Amino acid sequence: MRNVLLSTILLLLSANSMAESWQERGNYSIGWYDAKTERLVISTAEELAGLAYLVNNGYDDFEDKTLVLEADIDLQGREWIPIGHNDAHPFRGSIDGAGKYITGMAVVMSEQGGLGGLLGYIRNAEVKNINITGSSVTVTNTGLRVGGVAAQAEACRFSNCTADIDVSYLYGDTHTFDYEVAVGGMIGEATECSFSSCVHDGDINCQFGNLAGTSPEYYTKAHLSIGGVVGDGEDCRLEFCAHGAGVVTAGITGSVNIASITYIGGIIGQTVRCDMMGCRNNAEEFVLEYRGGFNVRDFYSYIGGIAGYFIASYDGKGSITNCYSSTNVIGGRVWKGDLHLGGIVGSIDNDDEKCCKANFSPSDMDVKTENIKLNGYGTYDGSTAFSQADMKTTAFLNELNLLPIIENGKAIWTTTGGYPFVNQDNTPTTVKDAQTGKVSIKIAGRDLLLSKATDVRLFCIDGRQVYSGHTDRITGLPYGIYVLRIEGTTLKIALR
Repeated sequence: MRNVLLSTILLLLSANSMAESWQERGNYSIGWYDAKTERLVISTAEELAGLAYLVNNGYDDFEDKTLVLEADIDLQGREWIPIGHNDAHPFRGSIDGAGKYITGMAVVMSEQGGLGGLLGYIRNAEVKNINITGSSVTVTNTGLRVGGVAAQAEACRFSNCTADIDVSYLYGDTHTFDYEVAVGGMIGEATECSFSSCVHDGDINCQFGNLAGTSPEYYTKAHLSIGGVVGDGEDCRLEFCAHGAGVVTAGITGSVNIASITYIGGIIGQTVRCDMMGCRNNAEEFVLEYRGGFNVRDFYSYIGGIAGYFIASYDGKGSITNCYSSTNVIGGRVWKGDLHLGGIVGSIDNDDEKCCKANFSPSDMDVKTENIKLNGYGTYDGSTAFSQADMKTTAFLNELNLLPIIENGKAIWTTTGGYPFVNQDNTPTTVKDAQTGKVSIKIAGRDLLLSKATDVRLFCIDGRQVYSGHTDRITGLPYGIYVLRIEGTTLKIALR
């Protein structure tokens, strides 16, 4: 299906001519713009292109202004120039998609120094309730920050955003500058940003250096960070975010006496002091495509289902909680190198592992990559391992919901028969600690027996309360897993 969408976009580009873009005169409209109005409405592709024109030419950065989409917008495969295409003219406003859809976005950037995405460089901005589908971002220049929604974000807020976007960074020329590439399904590089309920679907493909691997290049540093949601994140918070589908590919060419480093994460490629909670990665495969160089010292790769490389601060900032990854295939062709592979984190300091809890990873990992040495040290695989098939069962759903029930009194994960996803619309159930003396608990068949009567709350593993009251026994319970709150303690009870 993704290939069909991409073919459709390419056909549209041919029909409209690659030379034509939304920024050419006559293709954008600014008649809706009023510099004195704080709330502005956009309802056509021409008006959205007018927003890019105003920001990119320095007329307005829209600080303290809100742009609201009033209708679905079809960009028709015509070349899109990102809003805030460089750091000299960033976007600073708020975009409320109001649940509307942007389709047919085709970012094809080949000029020097561009930033790729619906948005380019944004600062102190907010993006919410927006859906982008049937779209692609292809960058072939030296702009080293690429993301489907935005290329580079500082102190921004993203919420309730979905992005069905194929993202590609393909720079094939031989050159001498150092590489520091950040590519994300939604954001290339994010600093001090927050993300809530943001989901990316689509392939991510990052290939740079001489793609044939036959010519020498003379760069001294090569860092590549790729993430299903964020390529490189620092001091960010992500809640209920996901990379739902697609293949993530990283390719690099060696240089003279170079040790290159690649980070691949289902959610974030490289993360410094970031908090991730309730996130999931369902990428179909992680692929490494390394080509040889000349006197290359080594390739180092860090791949994790949630984060490729995870760094927490000494004061405990930075955590991964109640997340899971289902990706179990690592493929590709590699000249040589070391692979640090973790079900949740590819590389983690020993002290940082205490910042991670209740995470789940695949038990059936299949490493197909050739000519590479697998190093298992310094990685983090999660609290418990499940096969891909097990991750689609009720038992796995129950495990995921255990921590949310204990800490928040409600189940947040649900399923329609496939992999679990977060459902924030469920009704919360309040859980309070009892304040009576200690009691002993005995399980007898389908009966729960207490040594004395006390206040009890009993929940199914999905968060539904099945008993609340003062008693010394609960009888006739269906077999299954329960969460018991008693005497200020939470217990997981199995009736089998």
